[in-house]
Amino acid sequence: MAKLLLIDGHSLIYRAFYAVKTEMTTVSGQATNAVHGFTSMLIHLWNEHKPSEIAVAFDLPEPTFRHKAIPTYKANRPPPPDVLVQQMDLVRGVLKVLGIPSLEVSGYEADDVIATLATRYRDAGKEVIIVTGDRDAYQLVEDPYIKVLYSTQRASGRVMYDEAVVFEKTGVAPSNYVLYAALRGDTSDNLPGVPGIGPKTAAQLIQDNVAMQNVTVQNEAVVAADGLDEILAVADTLSPRLRANLLANEERVRSNISMMQLVRGLDINKNSCDLSVSVPDVDALRELFQSLEFRSLYARLVELPSELLGGVELPRELVSEQVTEILTPDFSECTDVTQAVEMLNRLLNDLNGEVLAFSVHDGSNEDEGNRAGVCFLTDSKTRHVSFVSKHLLQDDNVKHALKRLIGHDQTTEDNLAQPSCVQPDSFEQSSIEQSDNLACPDSFKTHKRPLAVHGMKSAMQDIFKWADIEVRLPHLDTKLAAYLMDPSESGSSKTRYELEGLAQRYADVGSNALGFLRPPSTADGQLSFDSGETQHNLHIGWQPIAVARLVRPMRKKLETENLTYLYDRVEIPLLRVLTRMERAGIQVDKEVLTGIRDKITAEAEAVSKTIYSLAGHDFNLNSPKQLGDVLFKDMGLKPLKKTRRGFSTDAQTLESLKSEHEVIPHIIDYRELAKLKSAYGDSLLSCIDTDMRIRATFHQTVTRTGRLSSDVPNLHNIPVRGAWGMKFRSVFVAPEGHRLLIADYDQIELRCIAHLSEDPNLVAAFKRGDDIHSATAAHVFNIDMADVGVQERTKAKMVSYGLMYGMSAYGLGMRLGVSKAEAKEVLKAYFSAFPLVSQYMKTTVEKARELGYTKTETPFRRKCPIPELHSPQPRVRQAGERQAMNAGVQGLAADIFKIALVNLDDALEKKCLKSRIVLQVHDEIIVESPVAEVETAAELVSMSMSEAWSLLVPLKVDLKTVHTWAEAKRS
Repeated sequence: MAKLLLIDGHSLIYRAFYAVKTEMTTVSGQATNAVHGFTSMLIHLWNEHKPSEIAVAFDLPEPTFRHKAIPTYKANRPPPPDVLVQQMDLVRGVLKVLGIPSLEVSGYEADDVIATLATRYRDAGKEVIIVTGDRDAYQLVEDPYIKVLYSTQRASGRVMYDEAVVFEKTGVAPSNYVLYAALRGDTSDNLPGVPGIGPKTAAQLIQDNVAMQNVTVQNEAVVAADGLDEILAVADTLSPRLRANLLANEERVRSNISMMQLVRGLDINKNSCDLSVSVPDVDALRELFQSLEFRSLYARLVELPSELLGGVELPRELVSEQVTEILTPDFSECTDVTQAVEMLNRLLNDLNGEVLAFSVHDGSNEDEGNRAGVCFLTDSKTRHVSFVSKHLLQDDNVKHALKRLIGHDQTTEDNLAQPSCVQPDSFEQSSIEQSDNLACPDSFKTHKRPLAVHGMKSAMQDIFKWADIEVRLPHLDTKLAAYLMDPSESGSSKTRYELEGLAQRYADVGSNALGFLRPPSTADGQLSFDSGETQHNLHIGWQPIAVARLVRPMRKKLETENLTYLYDRVEIPLLRVLTRMERAGIQVDKEVLTGIRDKITAEAEAVSKTIYSLAGHDFNLNSPKQLGDVLFKDMGLKPLKKTRRGFSTDAQTLESLKSEHEVIPHIIDYRELAKLKSAYGDSLLSCIDTDMRIRATFHQTVTRTGRLSSDVPNLHNIPVRGAWGMKFRSVFVAPEGHRLLIADYDQIELRCIAHLSEDPNLVAAFKRGDDIHSATAAHVFNIDMADVGVQERTKAKMVSYGLMYGMSAYGLGMRLGVSKAEAKEVLKAYFSAFPLVSQYMKTTVEKARELGYTKTETPFRRKCPIPELHSPQPRVRQAGERQAMNAGVQGLAADIFKIALVNLDDALEKKCLKSRIVLQVHDEIIVESPVAEVETAAELVSMSMSEAWSLLVPLKVDLKTVHTWAEAKRS
């Protein structure tokens, strides 16, 4: 049977746009995520279904007959972001060069075009597959001719709908779908249904009262109306409420039927309805795919059967035949000290100015055969790599040669730290030379061989551990650069920013070129490592080659997106600071920590006994299911919500039930104690090294806004408030003969919002040195500063910080303990006092929705992607708006803090002090200083932080000299 593939163009484009990162752009800056995703899905569908004919239907921007009938039709849909609109013509261009027909009809939607063609092809006895994300297409399904391949929003992809699947999913046959949809309504099209009628009720009404399984689709609108008449005829048998709602909304349902019924008789004359693929315009195809940098997609096109391409075989010019060869290394391993020294010296003296790509392997990856060492790209033309194992790196001669090649020399790197008070605009953007030797910007020409690596901080740590060498800063850290260019991949996943994905994305390395990344498995599933040119040698060796291929495109991308300064002057120098912090660690009092843990354990046991006594029996308090059974079955409390495993006992539920039974507050206390014991007591104790120091790992590539994070353990989560927070902070101590300098930015985020909004009242208050919350209260409540009391100041503080995180009037009312109406009045007064703050927030959200990300209003150009702004779910969109309001503020504060860390570390090193940064938590820097250096170090800390960046308002630093971390909060 002949087969037609009909694609809903806009539906597929939208799904592609939200499935592929918005940061995907060409080197010239053209966004391509939507067109890339669309083209990728098109090729997949084309190859999977191998249709004899294919067409893509589009909506036109002009109103349709439905908009004219009901002006509010689809009025609730936000306009598409500009970055998506810009790609619509590119999608049409791809279809044109491929010879795929695209259709649209004035006054009608793409769904009507699809309905007309599907009906016409069905009448001709041909099979039709409709690809769409619009459920209205379910009405078209008709066995054995018409099926709908429904695109879900999940990563799982698409579901093929025949009549049985439509009935399984909806409870009605396709011929009854219009009536079903009309009764329940369609929120996405802004067509409300009958109140009280949801999917199940609508399906049941139709099943009970309508028997229309074998009707002709040409009369389906009439049938749907007849079906409604049948339901109305037996309305007296329905519940009073349902009957009343149905009768009151009869006209609404009839209107919905006319709106939802797809038009099947449009006048479409596409070569007598011949939708065969034309012969592709090969030259135009190559030119377009080359300009869009779709080399891997072109490679997939080449692999399609020629009959799908009108009998044409595409030339393979754009497909890099050498990709696999380029990434397949000519691997050798240094077998002794002499070989290693000779190789390292040769790298130092050869090819001056070419970037030296290398990779470091700690032996923990099974793909690498548990081998530890460093692999260097020794010749980019022959793809030769040389591996030096960890045991050779511990030889003094090898250490000396390695240090000369990659070691840090302060005299050559002073220019990488940003001078205090100098703004980025005074620096020229680093230029990328386009020569074949991968030359780097002038600021890095301080050594014959600039470095490139994936994940520099861990490489620094391993090499230091093996050879006691501090590695100099890299020209390119591919992982860090990828994070700056696309922060949307940030998160806690260990797989983020993997080199394999970067090679495919930025260097056009097809996945077929990376087939050797994992060694082959044996029959029993174990990894097999053979001798000689083994799989693990390939796995180790390909990485420096991939890094070298990424140098030019990634540096160019940084330059195109104006990220060069942020990368070169902030993030890269910060690598060394964080590395030194991790090596130093912070000293703890193990005995005190053990005592705190034991006290928490004892209190938790006492609370649990109280709970068991009130419940009447013991049970597993840590089991939500058992706890739910006790509360809602044994004790008879009313459950508020259910989960798949039973009654919900989450924190929100317990808070709502606090007044219902005396056991609830004890359960809340127990959970808090259990969390403290696990997350801080046991966790911190397990991380103490033999020298009584805890060494956390700090991350630059985890948060969207640029803030640092830590884990193993997460020191950023140490409690700040409350008695237990103080107790845990008392564990972190200064060694004998030392003091801790604890420096904290005072209200840095409020100062950043004053700078970004340029609100004159807020700026003036900070410049005068006023207590900002009292000054805010005076403005908001229209009273003198002298008359501001504790209550007014507290309210003003809640408003200021709440607004930064997008708090609504309802949320503010909850915080203040007042009604929503009163909270609205407080917000109105705040924005009247600080009008430019309100304007900044509004403008920021609008810009974020337009661009798909927020951009800090500073020369740093840090981007924070917020895909939630385009979510179809209102709650998710609102959460995105709150993030957008705060992202620029947090991003600027994070960058200021990072500059302060870099400048402080540089200042301590230049003064040859033994004082060192041992911890960074949120807005605090903790320096461990010998007593004799405290005064000098404190001055450097204050200066480095207060002069890190020039805002419209002064940066104020609170600094305390203490023995324990807790004392800084008490003093």
